[in-house]
Amino acid sequence: MDELSISYDYENRSVADFYIKAMQSDPLIAEALILNYKDLQRICAAGSFDGLIRKVLEIVGRAQLPSHKARLFTFFCRYLDLDESFAATLRQMVRHQSDDGGEVSDALKKDERVIDMLFQLTPPMVPSAAGQVEAQMHQFIDACNFLALSPIELAEPISDMSNNWTPWQQLFCLGAIDTYNSAVSALESLAFKTWPKLNHTALHVSDGTLRPVPGRRIRIGFMVHDSMPMMSGLLSGLDPTLFETVFIRPGKMGLSRAARDWVLRSERVVEVSDMDVYSAIDVIAAEQLDIIVSGPSVASVFFPMMARLAHLQMVLLEPNWTDGLTNADYYISWKPAEPVDVGKFYRSKVALLEHPPYYIERHSVDEITESTKAELRQRLFGPGAEGRIYLCANTPPKIHPDMDGMFRRLLESDPEATLVFLRGEYPPSKTLRFRLHQRLGELMNRVVFLRTLTQVDAHSLLLSVDCCLDSFPLCGMSSSFDAAMLGVPTVTLPREMPFGKWTATIYKHIGVSGLTARDEDEYLQIAHRLAKDPVWRNALGAELRQKAGPLVESAASVGAFAEFVARSWERHQAGLPPADWIDGSWQAPAAPVQQSAAPIESRKAAASA
Repeated sequence: MDELSISYDYENRSVADFYIKAMQSDPLIAEALILNYKDLQRICAAGSFDGLIRKVLEIVGRAQLPSHKARLFTFFCRYLDLDESFAATLRQMVRHQSDDGGEVSDALKKDERVIDMLFQLTPPMVPSAAGQVEAQMHQFIDACNFLALSPIELAEPISDMSNNWTPWQQLFCLGAIDTYNSAVSALESLAFKTWPKLNHTALHVSDGTLRPVPGRRIRIGFMVHDSMPMMSGLLSGLDPTLFETVFIRPGKMGLSRAARDWVLRSERVVEVSDMDVYSAIDVIAAEQLDIIVSGPSVASVFFPMMARLAHLQMVLLEPNWTDGLTNADYYISWKPAEPVDVGKFYRSKVALLEHPPYYIERHSVDEITESTKAELRQRLFGPGAEGRIYLCANTPPKIHPDMDGMFRRLLESDPEATLVFLRGEYPPSKTLRFRLHQRLGELMNRVVFLRTLTQVDAHSLLLSVDCCLDSFPLCGMSSSFDAAMLGVPTVTLPREMPFGKWTATIYKHIGVSGLTARDEDEYLQIAHRLAKDPVWRNALGAELRQKAGPLVESAASVGAFAEFVARSWERHQAGLPPADWIDGSWQAPAAPVQQSAAPIESRKAAASA
């Protein structure tokens, strides 16, 4: 209010009055209301909140919003799962209309199409209720198909939709993963009609040349956001006489250790635009890569992977985000962590390795004293520090409605329990907080959302709480590896689905028992024992730290990854299509090898010469 130079009687006004007064001065402050909608709905009296919503719609309806704000407002309404009536009304208000009732210009048609796509194709980042996910998946597919019937060509994905628009993430977190690839396939069909340059094949791929060039190494590019850990160390297993490694980095270099390692471990670093997908496609195509290994969670990686920019395109570390795309060849994962019936979930071919195909960096973990733990708990939880702290450290999108009943039972059965979530300032956390408030009622008095912590505080918190809870049906993955190395026992409930049993598989792999539940009842039993039996908890922590060694900088993991990459290229050079690679061998019957392709060993000898 001070910044807006508004005279305001703070003490005699409500929160609703505050927002109304601010928006009357600047309608763009409606963005803050949209971001805080769920919190306001929770804390305001029903009549006060309804009046606030009517007023904000009235103010926005009179305002001439800039195009980028109209798009952002629409996106957040769906991303944060705001009330359907509010979202639909706001959408109609921000769609551009011709002033004179005449013909609508092409520019206005394109603006309206973007608004429609954002409204219809942005699933909620955090689901609001169980039992809706199948319907939401089918609504997304139907909307893609309907919009594709009357396509309008737009500029390019990120400038049109923003780099916040990552519907594949929301679709996966809904949990209906058996239909995920159908949804991604429908998205691709619409995307190719909306942004035709995504349907691109690099020249060095389209000419069909498979003849090896004597002395030329296999050019393999890794395209990931440079904050992504657990991958760059795999480059050490790729024979430099056979492979030339290229790091394709979207945007400027980050400041993290992972970002530094990518640069140090790659022979060549190529920066591509993280704001212009078409430009990125052109730059990557010019590199004439043979293989691309990607982590396509973000828009600046996912959309370029719609194009055919290398002979082979693979996904590693992430969920199989590009499953369902035409140009997705392989998903590389860890066999025991994947469902037994992989064909039920994956359309692309899978490489299921015996060892986890990740490079987990060795780092020292300092022991923390009991006084340090007590100080941290007091600082973060105040009076609640003396009770039992149950921490669910997974990201809010993984806190599925299926967990809500378990949270209620946990809080009811342990009157001294405080349930803690992280990233409280993250917008989807507001959706989660509102959902839990509806499910838990007065028990929410013992639920805490912490703001994002420093790395030091985050690690100290993991070691200071009484119990760590893994999410389900989607569990932790990289966070589970970290917890094992730190010696943080985490109760887990595995599910037979992608990303449903990573934590349980880690425990089985290193030989730690007692933390994997068979059902929700046993999950709660283990959680209560961890919280109430510090001797048992500490013994499990010591066992985890002792046995986690095979996961760290594993030569077997590096070797298994390098072997698959080499064999996949050998297969491609032989003119054979991608096939499932399981237990170190191809699962599909191979056609006769074409003699025009030199074996890997011969090419290695030529490169050495």
